[in-house]
Amino acid sequence: MALTLGLRLIMTSAAVLMLSACGGAGTGGSFEAPSLARITEMTQPLATPPAVEGTYHGSYTEKRNGKMYSGKFRMVLYEQHNSKIGGRFDVRGGYVGKYNTGFFGKVRPSGSGAELRFDCPQLGGYDVGVEFRASVVGDNLTGAGHGGHRSQGDYQRWTLKATKN
Repeated sequence: MALTLGLRLIMTSAAVLMLSACGGAGTGGSFEAPSLARITEMTQPLATPPAVEGTYHGSYTEKRNGKMYSGKFRMVLYEQHNSKIGGRFDVRGGYVGKYNTGFFGKVRPSGSGAELRFDCPQLGGYDVGVEFRASVVGDNLTGAGHGGHRSQGDYQRWTLKATKN
């Protein structure tokens, strides 16, 4: 059950008073009570993830087994429930030729945009998925991913650049 801001402030203030009455935490040094602004900041709920739904078109490069491949991709991010995301990831060109798969992951606020972490099962072929980290700032998406197994000779690294339209 979520605590109200007032109750959080009272609990935080009580903890500060107990610590200052004891001479501070740890080695017995003095303890400086946090300001009301800091207490308010500490008790704020987590930020709501930014809305990132939409269709992103762009290009990718893939390094696989020492060779470079490139092509186009379309990412349709059509599901977002709070921080959970999902959609389609369609690739044209490069090593895989033409491949359509789904993805699932999470989004969180980051600086002036959003950070995405998502997995595309079986995108890399050989029954291997690719794990991506990307950032969305405005309508621009940039990211990188990796998948495969070095020991089996199917390791790959991906880079993505796209625009939402």
